[in-house]
Amino acid sequence: MADRRREGDLDGRGQLSQRRFFEFIEFMLQVCHDQVDYMTAAVDPSQLRERVIRAFHYNEKLVQQGIRPESAPAIIALITQGSLPRNEIKTFTGLTPRPAIDELSRLVKVGLVESRTPKSRFVTPGLPAWFAQDIFPDLHQRFQ
Repeated sequence: MADRRREGDLDGRGQLSQRRFFEFIEFMLQVCHDQVDYMTAAVDPSQLRERVIRAFHYNEKLVQQGIRPESAPAIIALITQGSLPRNEIKTFTGLTPRPAIDELSRLVKVGLVESRTPKSRFVTPGLPAWFAQDIFPDLHQRFQ
């Protein structure tokens, strides 16, 4: 609609409709506002924490892979901070060293943690679609 021809002498100065262009700008600003509102709620620390903990207790894939609910704080820290030293992730699980190493391996295997190499000093969050749907409700519907 923003590329329509002028609709009369009072509709801008060029060949295209200024009124329709302004309508398009208003629409885009409404979409931006909606997205900001959604993301503000989605990354609210207390709500995000609650959704991650719930996912670790009830997500079928995590349960099937033997991922422990105690790992939720590690993933919360990783999501909120972006990257962490591998040893800190193990500490956040609250497990003793050997079980913590095994748990981190399972987290990498399911894609919740990404590591450039098996021995990388730093790890980053992975957000596979199946997990993102649990912690960011309605995210996939917003892009359709």
